[in-house]
Amino acid sequence: MARWLADRSLTVLNGPLAHGIPTWVGFRDDREMSSIIDMFLTNASLLSPRLDIASDLSLGSDHRLLTLSFSFAQSSASESSSATSDATLHPRRIWNLSRLGEPDPCQLYQDTFRASAAPLLSQLKRLVQHPPSSRPPIDDLNASLNNIIYRSLDSSVGDRPPRPSHWKKYWTQQLQDAADFRNRCYRRWRRAIGIDKVYWWHQHQQANTSFRQAVIDAKRLSWQAFCKSLESDFTKAVSKVKQLKRRHLTSSSFSHPDGPATAVEVMARHLASVYDGHLLPSVRPPAPPDPSSLGLPFGPPGSSPLVVSLGAAAHTSTSITPSTHSNTSIFSPATLALLIGQLPTRKAPGADHIKAEMLKPISTDLSFLLSWLFTLCWQWSYAPSLWRHAQVYPIFKKGDSSLPSNYRPISLTSVFRKLLELSLSPWG
Repeated sequence: MARWLADRSLTVLNGPLAHGIPTWVGFRDDREMSSIIDMFLTNASLLSPRLDIASDLSLGSDHRLLTLSFSFAQSSASESSSATSDATLHPRRIWNLSRLGEPDPCQLYQDTFRASAAPLLSQLKRLVQHPPSSRPPIDDLNASLNNIIYRSLDSSVGDRPPRPSHWKKYWTQQLQDAADFRNRCYRRWRRAIGIDKVYWWHQHQQANTSFRQAVIDAKRLSWQAFCKSLESDFTKAVSKVKQLKRRHLTSSSFSHPDGPATAVEVMARHLASVYDGHLLPSVRPPAPPDPSSLGLPFGPPGSSPLVVSLGAAAHTSTSITPSTHSNTSIFSPATLALLIGQLPTRKAPGADHIKAEMLKPISTDLSFLLSWLFTLCWQWSYAPSLWRHAQVYPIFKKGDSSLPSNYRPISLTSVFRKLLELSLSPWG
């Protein structure tokens, strides 16, 4: 095996991370036997790796549970960007958004956001009405807005950790207590000496039997409750049938004969060709000048750009003149509040974890703040980096699954970016 590993430049992580710890323990002829037959192999150098072998868990198997964890090295681009704060860390941040349908938590959320956003609103007004000589920290301003929403949700509805991949609907605290007691008896048996081993083995067997029966009962009760809920809600029944049908459909994933690394490179080249702009019309207006080269934002100090009503935009596109900021701007609070109300719900968020359900209860106060933030972005021809960051997922359409062109990419972007696009769409 050592020669086979050397020929393929592979390293067994069990050696340096869990030297001598068996991964299989069994009994033959009343004798305990152990061996290392479950191993992690890699051809890469991992950052801060850690291998845990659960020797004290009763899992009903001779094999031990192995857990390998390591860190990812941040790219230099993400390290240099001030916008890549804890907002961009995964797994996704989740809150109890269903509680926003209750009057008291929703009112607390609105009040907390209004009070927390007041300083940021004043800062944005000052930056728009009195532009500095260099571009303001728009990424930091956007991060401040995200953090205000995060803190407001934390204090009103509370956050919750994402469900693990092994989460089961029927799992309860009683089942967890029964599993913990079974594992406790198993550990006592492993560490007992002499006649005590017989006692704790008997306790472990009884605890294991009780736990398995409790799981069966919980599954049965959960299934009965599920069937009753489908009988009372036809829409939910149809949705569940569609979900079960999708489970039986084979989902194709892109692969390459030369291995996963080559598949990643091929798919990356395909996505780059999709987003390289070749689908845009050949005749387009010239790009605006770079504000950093001009030293000043667009428009004279103390003014705000594009102050024309949306109704007028349908009849003319040439009567755009600077004026004082008012509700007739294309970034007017009334327009933004209307657009927030039209955002679709139950959609996956972008890298900032913000969903439409979070914005609708605070649309009145948020629309005033976004009006100034969008205007600031327009003045300096700059959008926050989080708005320009997309999580792209290739979805298989039909045909040959080995061809990257048969995968349709979908992009998960910030909901604030979508609002900005909707605000500018009448002028496109």
